[in-house]
Amino acid sequence: MFAALNRLDAQDVAENTIVHQWNDSASTTDGKRAFKPTWGPNSNGTANYADQNIWNDTGGSGYGGPVVMALIEMGEMDHETASPRRANGSLWWNGVERLRELGFNIPQYVDFADGGNDSENNTNPIPQPRSSEPPELKERVPFDGDTERGKLEDEEYETFIESSRPVVWSHPCGWGKTVSGVRGGDKRDRQMAMAFPTHKKAHESIVDPNTPNDILHLKGKGWPKDSTCLNAAANDRQCPEHSDGQCPLMCSLFERGQNDPLRQQFEQLKEVVGPISAHYHIDPHDGEKCEWLEQYDQLDSHDMVACVHEHQTLNKVRDERDILIDESTRLLKTKHHACGEELRNAADVLEGISSVDRNYDELATFARRLAEGIRTGDGKNVDPPSIEWASRTDIAKAETLASIRIQCNEYLRDRVEKGGDPPVKPGVIDVIIGFAASCGLDSKVCGKALGGASNLSGCPWCSSRLATENDRRVCENDDCGWTEGTDTYLSPDVTSERFVTHKQTSPSGRSEAVVTTIPNVSELPDRPLLLDATATPKKVEGLYGREPTVIGDDHNVEMNMEVTQITNGAYHGSSFTHSNTLVDRFQTIIDWACHEYDRPLFAAKEDVLPQFEFADNAVTEHYGALRGLNYDECDAVFALGAPHWDIPSLKRDAELLSGGVAIDNDIEVGGIEYSPRRDNGELVANPPNYRRLQYVDEETDDGLEMPVKEFSGLVGELFYEKRENEIEQFVHRTRPITSDTTIDVYLLTNVVTDLPVDEVTELDTLVEQAKGRSRDIAQLDVPDGAKNLIESLDGDETFTRNDLVDHANVTKQTISNWVSSLMDEKVIEPTGETKRRSEVLTVVN
Repeated sequence: MFAALNRLDAQDVAENTIVHQWNDSASTTDGKRAFKPTWGPNSNGTANYADQNIWNDTGGSGYGGPVVMALIEMGEMDHETASPRRANGSLWWNGVERLRELGFNIPQYVDFADGGNDSENNTNPIPQPRSSEPPELKERVPFDGDTERGKLEDEEYETFIESSRPVVWSHPCGWGKTVSGVRGGDKRDRQMAMAFPTHKKAHESIVDPNTPNDILHLKGKGWPKDSTCLNAAANDRQCPEHSDGQCPLMCSLFERGQNDPLRQQFEQLKEVVGPISAHYHIDPHDGEKCEWLEQYDQLDSHDMVACVHEHQTLNKVRDERDILIDESTRLLKTKHHACGEELRNAADVLEGISSVDRNYDELATFARRLAEGIRTGDGKNVDPPSIEWASRTDIAKAETLASIRIQCNEYLRDRVEKGGDPPVKPGVIDVIIGFAASCGLDSKVCGKALGGASNLSGCPWCSSRLATENDRRVCENDDCGWTEGTDTYLSPDVTSERFVTHKQTSPSGRSEAVVTTIPNVSELPDRPLLLDATATPKKVEGLYGREPTVIGDDHNVEMNMEVTQITNGAYHGSSFTHSNTLVDRFQTIIDWACHEYDRPLFAAKEDVLPQFEFADNAVTEHYGALRGLNYDECDAVFALGAPHWDIPSLKRDAELLSGGVAIDNDIEVGGIEYSPRRDNGELVANPPNYRRLQYVDEETDDGLEMPVKEFSGLVGELFYEKRENEIEQFVHRTRPITSDTTIDVYLLTNVVTDLPVDEVTELDTLVEQAKGRSRDIAQLDVPDGAKNLIESLDGDETFTRNDLVDHANVTKQTISNWVSSLMDEKVIEPTGETKRRSEVLTVVN
């Protein structure tokens, strides 16, 4: 129904409702038509106009779209006070019905008491915001930073040390959790590793004057090694010592171009054996030290390490250290994919490795069936391979597949090391084994096979270096003692890989089979401290295998901000793709904000931001890349719609966290949708639930609840994290709990978060308010300089003529002329006198 209303041409509706006579001789901007209204047929026909979206009375305060105009025509709304906000409840439905009576095509909805459908009328009315009991607003207290941070460093850190499970500090953004965590460990001489979302954040923590001076930054191989270069890179500035951008890197191999033969050989081998083993084999430094690798040898001599999330899987980082995870941790996913041609090539490789072992032939034949399966379907209805197991135990069966996996990857490694191109990319064998499980082969067996080492670049049991003795590879670690040919490839305590499979379409349009994995619980810290104000406990439990202890979620402090939220649209990314008029309406607000505020902060989906234009004083970020950032210099925040993550992707994440194909850890995946979503007018989900805003109407003491989009189970919690929590995280980039000045927050979405809301409105109301000041000023009968002057003034301040001379940098006579003309137009008025009897002026609101 909303889509049908949005498609209506407001000028057509005006013609049938409130236009007495069009005045096309009036001077209006493109797309607008002035008219004499039905309530003023003898007027000059210049004050009222309609464009494709809305009617506006520039001589008064009335405005609105098709429903408002229909209500005026019916006599149910006064044109002088008309606005979309007043058209609510039954009044709104009356306007819709009148539009139908006038012949406008708006779908008819029938309300079924049970929320279901019938054979003739299979749609329901779209749920609307509704009044509710007032929420129990959280009692908010002033933030005492020194006291609260002291608690984190002392008793809360002690609680973390004593815990045998993950601990989450969910205190609000700006609390100082990261610095307090580092200081808490430093006070106790604990060995620590702080894992950040990015190397930039790791660097910021190291140079923070409140953290210890001897933190080792475990940098990436392509990061600058010198401090001056590193500071420039971390702050997105040009290096003062290398204006050509050629800063020395941690590994000089990455100073070579992508087309360099040695670099290409490294990239190929890295895909088979990993970056460290590939580096050792190629030896790009001719026996000289590599600072990227050498830093790992320094770990034992440093108590404190700063790194990124991926490093938490390294034994040398996590063993005997407190692990602090800054922000919501990534799932550390690894993806392998193969198109039909690559699967057929892999089949040829498997057949070529062994002509004796029929299991190679079985997997090769399955790979060819899978290639056809993803061409015609999702690849999961293919007959699985028929493997001959050497034993009936799961571990022995898994060894059969693990051996084939290692032999396949060793074949590829040998080809690359000899300078040849691999016939298939590494990981295709994982795709084949993963889909074999999805198609019916024993999933636990496949999981264990994928859970072991994928190659022999190191010991398959303990990852130590391998030596060669009597033509056999043996582990150099005496405590391990693995010997090729004597011991199995799978270690006795191997655990199943957490993996899922699906089909995707590549950018080139090819169908691909994909297997996605996340680290086993045994490869992750068993009791990390996660610093996340909007944590998702079930996600933490799924990733680390233990239910976390959450501390700080009951802390409600005062936030120095004023929040305005719209109630008539979520405005996800697709909304802007399908509506140029919506982009124009948001652009109007953006233009106003950039003029009204010194440093406004905007966020939208990454693919939505380029549709807008921003002034030089604006700061823009996209959802999904803003956690941990500080923009405390910004004085206003604008959420341009809401993020909306791909639901199938979230379902796969939930499946991985619940154990994937091979494991069941009793976490409910869920994924049942509850929302007002329609497709061609048809309800395509379960009826939505309602959620109350943190808002109370000052006049009625009522609350307000909105129909919301939700999903069941872990999918729902991940969706909330990616949408609602992401909006909260964005607002807190300006640090409202510590800000000395009030931050104006505009949530241009009706998504219900946990943020306190001071005012609710509708998008068109904000648009018209944004248009109002610039439109009124443009129509003033005053010199252009006076118009520019009034636009530059703060409406809340007072000033004298001398103040304006300094402000505008013009003569006193010019200011006197401008002020006189502005006072004649009733834009400026006197409000008193100074002690020296100079007139004090202010802008009329």
